[in-house]
Amino acid sequence: MINFNIGESGMEETDNALVQLSITPRFAGDRAQLKYAMAALAQKRPSSVIWIDTGGGRALIRAATETALASALDLIEHTVDADIGPPRVICRATLARTTEIDYTHRKQNGVGNEFARILIVANPDETRKGFRFHPQVPDRIVPKNFVSAIEKGLRAAIAPGTIEGDPIVDIGITLLDGAYHDSDSTPRSFETAGLMAMREALRIGELVLSEPIMRFEIEAPDADAALILIDLASRRAHIERQDAHKGRVTLHALAPLAELLFYRELLGLRFEGRASCSVAFDHYETLPA
Repeated sequence: MINFNIGESGMEETDNALVQLSITPRFAGDRAQLKYAMAALAQKRPSSVIWIDTGGGRALIRAATETALASALDLIEHTVDADIGPPRVICRATLARTTEIDYTHRKQNGVGNEFARILIVANPDETRKGFRFHPQVPDRIVPKNFVSAIEKGLRAAIAPGTIEGDPIVDIGITLLDGAYHDSDSTPRSFETAGLMAMREALRIGELVLSEPIMRFEIEAPDADAALILIDLASRRAHIERQDAHKGRVTLHALAPLAELLFYRELLGLRFEGRASCSVAFDHYETLPA
């Protein structure tokens, strides 16, 4: 995976990105052109988070708002022949439950043998500080250079996110035990062990998704309030309060971003400019089953 993300923190750059869309070249020959277009966009839009999936040639553009996403797309959609996916909300995935993984990597090849064993506990990190790694083994069990390789493998396993491209976050990993051979163990073998152990933890521990919840205010004439409230009820909105003043009403509410994509534009068109809306991110909530 080629990462054109601006900054040094990798997946953590997605913290402010709430929406994304995919771009898939229609022909294999267009992959290189898409790659160059993404690199150019990264220079012009440093707030966008962009990846190239070198396997299928797919690109993901991420942004904080639908408007920013559309603006980024305008810069590249005429430079490459590609299929553009619809905008979708970026959820966050984390482990549903704590799981213990005892993984041993063994491999024989013409060059030599490979060996690495690690015992980890993977759990949801309620501190919401991203990925946290806690090695609790002495050097005589797993030398420090192998510990750093384990962490590299663990991070590599979650870096691509889910199949849908949602980031995997808020996971704590504790290294409890391990084993190595003087002749057969290398940093690469422990990196592989970390990668495979993390994948197994994600499979057994399962992933639960959380969606962004937005706080928004709608200002409209009293006469339009009833229609707006009926529409909001279909959008899983929670009305916190209503303030009336001089023939107008201000609605204060919370709703999932998935129900509010391009809502401001739709609201303005439906009520011919009489109603306006402001939206801001509030928090994440677990997706309903």
